Amino acid sequence: MFDDTSDQSQTEATGAPTATWSQIYAAVWRLHFYAGLFAIPFLLMLSVTGAAYLFRVDIENWLYRDLLRAPARTSPKLSGDEIVAAVQGAFPGRSIASYIPSFGPEESAKVALGGPSGGEHDHGTATSRRSGRRGGSLEVFVDPYDGRVLGSQVPNQRLMKRVRDFHGKLMMGPTGQAIVELAAGWMFILLISGLYLWFPRKAGSIWGTFLPRLGKGQRILVRDLHAVPAAYFAIALCFQIVSGMPWTFVNGKLLKGLADSSPDGPSIAQPEHFHSQPPAAPAGSAQDWLGGMKAAASPNSDTAHAGRRISLAHVVSIADAEHVAHPFQVALPVGKTGVYSVRSLSTDPRNTYFLHLDQYSGQVVGRISYSQLTPLARGIAVGIAIHEGRMWGLPNRLAGLAAATGCFFIALMGGVLWWSRRPKGRLGAPRRVPNFVLPPGVVLLSLILGLVFPLVGASMILLLLFDRLVLPRIPAARPA
Repeated sequence: MFDDTSDQSQTEATGAPTATWSQIYAAVWRLHFYAGLFAIPFLLMLSVTGAAYLFRVDIENWLYRDLLRAPARTSPKLSGDEIVAAVQGAFPGRSIASYIPSFGPEESAKVALGGPSGGEHDHGTATSRRSGRRGGSLEVFVDPYDGRVLGSQVPNQRLMKRVRDFHGKLMMGPTGQAIVELAAGWMFILLISGLYLWFPRKAGSIWGTFLPRLGKGQRILVRDLHAVPAAYFAIALCFQIVSGMPWTFVNGKLLKGLADSSPDGPSIAQPEHFHSQPPAAPAGSAQDWLGGMKAAASPNSDTAHAGRRISLAHVVSIADAEHVAHPFQVALPVGKTGVYSVRSLSTDPRNTYFLHLDQYSGQVVGRISYSQLTPLARGIAVGIAIHEGRMWGLPNRLAGLAAATGCFFIALMGGVLWWSRRPKGRLGAPRRVPNFVLPPGVVLLSLILGLVFPLVGASMILLLLFDRLVLPRIPAARPA
């Protein structure tokens, strides 16, 4: 999509009837050039890390097979409370944050730890032991048949967690998150401007538009290998950009705010919105956030003793009775009024389910399922699932891999095209069109993009000021 022909040749190539059309083409080409210089390195990185993350389950199942698997036996599995007790014995002084039961015959149980460090019996790696002594979060894997601790991990140090952190934040926290968001916005501009440059101006223009020209020399071939695949992958790239927005620094917060605007929004899934009622507390002190959706579960006999929590086995039985999709995680109550919170970990977002239980009676004090989410929240959930390749299993992952490969190839060819065409020792940027006034439609589109992507809008203003006020004053940059 990068071109270096003169205005006259552009007019001939595109069939532009007037100089104004040629000026618009040249201005779009210049914008596309600068957007490409900024966005291409990020597009290459996101394509590689995104492709790897699509297969994170397969990769982690192989890397951590000794932790995730336990030999199947005919003996019954231990209860959740017995597994938690085994973990507390191996890691004394650590609080229990959550528990994931073993759902398969060869699947280990998982217990997440929090709180201060006190244990020296860490069965994980040296890194896990160091983090455990610092009191950081730790995930412990347990043989569900005999309670033997198989090992432990610091969740944030898993390979695919690092890949995801680099993919979305450059491993730089909020600063990196904002940079990736800015790059994603400029990718959108790169896509729109590239489609404008690609769009055929002559009827029946197949070669160079839908098929690369193989016999026109290396220069034309590289250009076509960049432009033609980009047209085919435009929809996939657009979807990846849009579906990745919920993770971004600015747009992500805006989307979450809109998705949470309904009383049934995702924020209701947070356990701090719900409270258990201690047996001695006056009736009516529990907050009922979901009104008519509130339901009761039969108390278990192990609640006969006032102030005693129900067992994890009972929590799991309630979750199964509520048809919470497997696998699911049970977060333990925090404090005397905290609740058990059950969350489905199913890869299919349509199985989304949050269940909050009174820790003493087992009463359901709150529930929210996929059908109760706002339409925007449902759309975000499905978009994220497709983006991560977990909506339709292997076909989804293969489609994501094809999209990532295509985007990588397009970005690579764009870089090769620029590098091969640039004059030696110069940037090779297209010349600024003199006395050019942006058409109203372009101004309106720019304003819309600036509002949809606030960081991009701010960067467009800075780029315009730099292009008009700073760049002309730099002698080495005057040819640009």
